[in-house]
Amino acid sequence: MKAFLSAMGRTKADYRLAHFILLLHIASMCGLAWYLKVEPYYRTGTFYLRLSLMAMLVYASCYLLWTVLRFLIEQREQPTAALIKHIRDVLIRGDRYAHALHSMVIFTGMITVFATIKSTIPAINPFSWDPALIEVDRAIFGGIDPYVLTSAVFGNAYAIVVINFFYNLWLILVACSLVWAAWTSNHFLRLRFMFAALLGWLVAGNICAIAFSSVGPCFLEPLTGDRTYAPLMQLLEQVNSETGMVWALTAQKGLWVAYTSESGAISGISAMPVCTSSLPSQSPA
Repeated sequence: MKAFLSAMGRTKADYRLAHFILLLHIASMCGLAWYLKVEPYYRTGTFYLRLSLMAMLVYASCYLLWTVLRFLIEQREQPTAALIKHIRDVLIRGDRYAHALHSMVIFTGMITVFATIKSTIPAINPFSWDPALIEVDRAIFGGIDPYVLTSAVFGNAYAIVVINFFYNLWLILVACSLVWAAWTSNHFLRLRFMFAALLGWLVAGNICAIAFSSVGPCFLEPLTGDRTYAPLMQLLEQVNSETGMVWALTAQKGLWVAYTSESGAISGISAMPVCTSSLPSQSPA
């Protein structure tokens, strides 16, 4: 226990700013909810928390399995003792377990508050920006809805199924990337990734999502009656009826059922996939 506390003490200075940003995120969002007398929707936050904990367990299990298989292939003598020694060395070297613990506390806190507030957006600032954002899209793309152009290129069943696969894979990769960042031996990269994630999830994920509250293409017609994206949704439904592999529609329908039964919340569409997908570019040259 003394060695553990000593390691945590040696590494805490590196995370003071990150802890401060996280506490600022929590305090600002809680303060906003209190000021507006809004009850935060915690269920989504706890779902993301469970997902994060599951990602940690899967990551640890895969690493352990890979190490065991490598030792068996190498025909190590006394493989059990070698495995224990290897895991001990990995955890202790460079105070890695202390860095990982600091990181996972920050990451899980960040995800939980982000998801909680994001699902509370309709109560904080009702959806109203869709018409303006649709016009911005059209202005950028010469008066044409962007999905019309992308459908001309990727409107076939094969392309849609492939894109949908990577779209669904995105959330898994985000969870895994947070675990990887916590355990990487590159401390500079860990901190760079951490600050980019903290600011990205705070600014893009909550502040901008609240300021420009919009429901997005999937739920635009059910909630507002606007049929701007009806052809896109019909195309996706058609491909799904043919292939059964447009899994994003299943999640969409689940969200809608939860929303209409008041057991869930629709948090709209934000630029989080774009924002979080850019995080790997934070790696140093």
